[in-house]
Amino acid sequence: AVIAEYFSSKEEILVAQQERLWKGQFSKMNKILKKAKTPADHKEAFEVFFDNLVFSIKKNDHVQFEVFSFVPACLEYRAKVKVRLKKLFIKLIRKGWPGKTQEVLDRQSDLVLLTFYGFVDHVVHISVSERKKILKDYKNMLNLHLQDRLFF
Repeated sequence: AVIAEYFSSKEEILVAQQERLWKGQFSKMNKILKKAKTPADHKEAFEVFFDNLVFSIKKNDHVQFEVFSFVPACLEYRAKVKVRLKKLFIKLIRKGWPGKTQEVLDRQSDLVLLTFYGFVDHVVHISVSERKKILKDYKNMLNLHLQDRLFF
């Protein structure tokens, strides 16, 4: 029973770290979205989301991100964040690349979400200079993907 309490408190600390990270990211996005009026504003907000996240990652954060991927309480929190991220991505895609059907929005936001977690897992393990390069390539890839109105 004592051991379970010990691990529970460690999990709570890790979840709190995750919450701080995401609270900051979503707070920044909310401020940007309040000002966004045009499709170009929403496209820019989409890119800024990735910029803010990548630039907020510190040199040794890879250890923390690895732990987030294995601790049960962190995985539960991650599932909640995924739901919120999907809603955000749908909103940004709908307003930044207008004219898509709901089916296309769902598919494209699912693919953005799927690639996003692989992207984050990759960038936390590389140098800051390499992060900037892969971030640029990643945003270009997403923009090309989202320009397709009908999705193939």
